[in-house]
Amino acid sequence: MFKISQSILLAIIISLIVSCSRKSKVELTMFKSSILESYYLKLSYSDTIYLVNNYPNQNGNYYAVLEEDEKERIGKILDETEFPNVKSRGFKSSTEDSAKFAFLLLKENKISAYRIHSARNENPYWLLADYIDELKQETKFLPFKGKIKIDTKDELFDPLMRQ
Repeated sequence: MFKISQSILLAIIISLIVSCSRKSKVELTMFKSSILESYYLKLSYSDTIYLVNNYPNQNGNYYAVLEEDEKERIGKILDETEFPNVKSRGFKSSTEDSAKFAFLLLKENKISAYRIHSARNENPYWLLADYIDELKQETKFLPFKGKIKIDTKDELFDPLMRQ
């Protein structure tokens, strides 16, 4: 009886250590839409990032494996990113001609979203958009034959964001 209890206790301790050492599921998806391009880029704690390219060229699904330093940088961004709780997530006008960025953050089983559009200002999320856009431009992506799940949550990525 004592050995069984000791085994159970050891199993519980090991499972607690393993579960505490794992990071919770965190994903950040950015959608960019402009006259030049439209894509989704999905980031997580994994060393793989996923790209769904809508247009103009090379439509399809892609992936890339990151170097360790880039993976750590993305992990830090995921840890630090929080979006403000805003009641209105819409844009002032659907006719403005500039890039639109939408972010969807899944963190601790909660989904939050944020959008930026039009004229740049002091909003710190422009830096996030610039970093992710630059990451997309500088990364060599390979075709991905599988389906990439992008939780767009239509109520968050409204039709204005689609072209």
